Amino acid sequence: QLLIETLKHIAIFKHMSAQKQQRFSEIFSLRKIKKGTTILKQGGDSPRKFSVVASGEVDVFIGKEKIRSLGVGDYFGEVSLVSSAPHSATVKVASQDAMVFECGKEDFLNFLVGETATISEISLKVRGLQSTFENVLGHPDGRDFFSKFVAKEFAKENIYFMEDLARFEAINKTRIRKSALRAIGENPDAVVTQKKQLMRSMATDFFEKYISTSAKMEINIAETTASEIQERFQNEDFSFDMFDQAKREVAGMLEGSFTRFQTSPEFNDLLVSLGSYVVRDA
Repeated sequence: QLLIETLKHIAIFKHMSAQKQQRFSEIFSLRKIKKGTTILKQGGDSPRKFSVVASGEVDVFIGKEKIRSLGVGDYFGEVSLVSSAPHSATVKVASQDAMVFECGKEDFLNFLVGETATISEISLKVRGLQSTFENVLGHPDGRDFFSKFVAKEFAKENIYFMEDLARFEAINKTRIRKSALRAIGENPDAVVTQKKQLMRSMATDFFEKYISTSAKMEINIAETTASEIQERFQNEDFSFDMFDQAKREVAGMLEGSFTRFQTSPEFNDLLVSLGSYVVRDA
């Protein structure tokens, strides 16, 4: 219950539903760590975990300099979730034993498949100026800033298409260990079946929304590409890669604008609003 209440107040999880937060809390473990213990070492590669302080206090060091202390409800380890780089700081238990909620990188990312806003917020916060096109489009505020920036060049449906496609493709990337599924009360075989059904349902909605001749938000793709997708739809030939060519065409149109967006004041304003660790000086 403590972790659930804590998650509600962590900004990077604000887009997650209460039900998902409840299930998310079940894949964390609680660990008691003794005073003086080094949890993460600057320059090290492991552990790759997301951690939330449940009790006590931990100190964060860069080199020998203490840069901040983290208390109950504060978190660390988020950089390792979206980067393979060595740990950027050392984290040690401070004045007393600490209790820390922990979740491994693989379980964390697999559970959040489809939660594009959450993953994008972490990525934008950590990567800052090096954030990708996908990071920006995956976040509601990112889409809003970018949509306004490119409003004179492209219709918004192309941006929405890329966002929805990322959510569709994310289903195929789900890799949760059977033991983890059982721990949260899920039948592994049933999950596989549900995944296939969800893929078919989302592909149908996707086609009708963006590709069909009666689509309300028809995107700018070649006629041959649209025809090939329509033929697969009519033949019920559904797969996670059926929209790949459309994605390449739309992405090609948008990425030139994204390069300009990365150097704009609007992009920096987006990063500042999300509390990114890396922004341009004013």
